[in-house]
Amino acid sequence: MDYDELIESAIRKSVKDSGQGDELATVLVNWFQEVAKGNANLDDPDETRRHSEILYDATTRNGEG
Repeated sequence: MDYDELIESAIRKSVKDSGQGDELATVLVNWFQEVAKGNANLDDPDETRRHSEILYDATTRNGEG
């Protein structure tokens, strides 16, 4: 298993262990992959805000999405 696969597995396990849905894991994994490929600009406040909103929307709150 390569490093990216280990990170994806860890993300999915952590999300599941925290009671969150697979949608959140998928969003986090996709973002990680874009960062790893150099396709995400972590210094861009607008891009970071957009990703934060997507992550927030994918987070389950009190058992509801």
